[in-house]
Amino acid sequence: MIHVYGKLENDGIDLKIIYNEMLELRETVQKLDNVVQEQSARIYDLETTVTIRRTHIQDLMTDHKKTDTEYRRKLERRFESD
Repeated sequence: MIHVYGKLENDGIDLKIIYNEMLELRETVQKLDNVVQEQSARIYDLETTVTIRRTHIQDLMTDHKKTDTEYRRKLERRFESD
């Protein structure tokens, strides 16, 4: 029985080249994984910022509605007393 490596060598395939290419691919995959993790963290930060701003806007709108309601009530009271 011929070992797989012996067969590859007999076919003229250099295992060192294949090994080096595998190492390069592993390094590339690791770099890509790091980029994906960084981008995921950035997306999370942006989502958090959007949520905070949305909440702030909703609070402002609620305050504005309260102010409008209070103003209307004051006007109604003024008209009622006249």
